[in-house]
Amino acid sequence: MIVGREGAGVVRIGSDLYVFGGRVPGGFGLATESVERYDTRTMSWSTVSPMPEGRYYMGAVCLSGKAYLVGGFSDGIVPRNDVFVYDPNGDRWSVAPSLPVPLATIAAAAHGDRIFVFGGEGADMASTYVFAPDSGWRAGSNMPTGRSFPAAATAGSFIYVVGGIAGSGSSLDVNERYDPALDSWSSLAPMPSDRGNPAVAVLGGRIYVFGGDGSGAGDENESYCPLTDAWSTGPSMPGRRFGTMAVALRDSIVVPGGVASGLTNVVVAFFPDSCAGGEPYCFCGLGGPCGNDSFDGGCINSTGLGALLRGSGSASIAEDSLVLLADRMPTNQAGIFWVAAGRLDAPFGDGRLCISSGGVRPFRFPIQSSGLRGQIVLGPGVVAQASGRIAITPGSTWNFQAWYRDPFGPCGYGFNTTNALAVTWAP
Repeated sequence: MIVGREGAGVVRIGSDLYVFGGRVPGGFGLATESVERYDTRTMSWSTVSPMPEGRYYMGAVCLSGKAYLVGGFSDGIVPRNDVFVYDPNGDRWSVAPSLPVPLATIAAAAHGDRIFVFGGEGADMASTYVFAPDSGWRAGSNMPTGRSFPAAATAGSFIYVVGGIAGSGSSLDVNERYDPALDSWSSLAPMPSDRGNPAVAVLGGRIYVFGGDGSGAGDENESYCPLTDAWSTGPSMPGRRFGTMAVALRDSIVVPGGVASGLTNVVVAFFPDSCAGGEPYCFCGLGGPCGNDSFDGGCINSTGLGALLRGSGSASIAEDSLVLLADRMPTNQAGIFWVAAGRLDAPFGDGRLCISSGGVRPFRFPIQSSGLRGQIVLGPGVVAQASGRIAITPGSTWNFQAWYRDPFGPCGYGFNTTNALAVTWAP
């Protein structure tokens, strides 16, 4: 990056990375309004229009192609309730309805067409607030564990909130899952290391948690697989790092800036393996049939994004709790989940065909509508629905992909596909 900073908001919009605000040298609690953009095509940094006011330790998410910067500290470590919105189309700023209360050191995540904000300093550390562009803010169910400096990530149908700092000042290893549809919480397997202020990102069906401030060295790299509710430890980061965020870019996760031995402008990248039990594959990449390439889902559709297939729940046959979510689809269009034994990668309509018979006739699940959220969901109950059509047995691997209509798609075929997900089943 051009300028080292702590507590910046890091967001991917399209294929580019944006770093908003942060605490910079020049005095404790000094917030900058500067914004930097990393162009993945030219692999270079530049500055764009600054924030209306400097902020750090805010919530930062991408929703409908825009960055939302929620709350955070202003100069002097003062929590704020402002919500600034950045639109890269035109490089301009606007404001959205303010948070009900001033908050900083929060975790934020986008799910569907809403933004969710968890914990933080300024009010109840267990609070959950939900924002919808058409209706503003409302309170959600409190987290089981109140905390500041947590991290949050959306995976499939759920939001996972990990780590944080308790009111007593102790770092936490908690891992709690929020269900936006039911407004309810579940406690899951804790992180191997306690830490607050870590960086988190999702890639390949796995949730990665980097660094943070806790009882460990601060260079931890731990990942969680929602399908198995289990953690793994990966190669340590090059050094201690906290006070930043992580973002998935193509087949890597990047962690820009934060605090190492001091404020740093160094960007580190990690290239992970696949999630045991669930392996996403057949991303569009440079294989768009009409140049509609995309590196984080299927090929680009009429929404300007590639539809993404993700899994959550468990790959256990007995539990039958696997949930598949296909989102970023055009609204109110027909969509179908398919499952097959074999793999393929070939042009198919506006997208790629990623499954093949493998000697067994593929099974088609019932037709759904993508509705106003542009998504279709399969499960729980995938095993039960497929019973008698395909043989899901322990150790067997079945490949899932979603097909959907897209009358105004870029290539003119009228339909497109998601990426695919290979699931290896457990008893």
